[in-house]
Amino acid sequence: MWINVKDYRELVRSATEAQGMVAGLSRSMEALQVNLDWMRLRINQLEMERAELYKRVTSIRLPVPEIQSNIPVAQSSRSGNALMPPITREELEAQMKRNLNEMPSFEDPGDEKAEKMGIFNNSDGTVRYE
Repeated sequence: MWINVKDYRELVRSATEAQGMVAGLSRSMEALQVNLDWMRLRINQLEMERAELYKRVTSIRLPVPEIQSNIPVAQSSRSGNALMPPITREELEAQMKRNLNEMPSFEDPGDEKAEKMGIFNNSDGTVRYE
């Protein structure tokens, strides 16, 4: 089968354009997946924080909804690099729990611990930081 040189060059040009579009869309999809993973992590963290605050205030344990990915994190479009290595779902959940434990506490630490932290109560009820 023979093909005209003009038609061949047009096919090569359109194939090159398609490959460029695919590469651009792949980068866009990877960026969107990273953003979606971050939003999913943050929303799950906020839901856990909210449930913990309700528990502390009302002593009622509420169920915590969780947004889960249909794509396993280690097999998603993030192939891993020096800045963002691939992470498994177990590592992600452990990181979320660590972040929740590092959250500031709303409980009263008590006078002795507060004084060690440099927080003092004035006689008029105001708080003084040193």
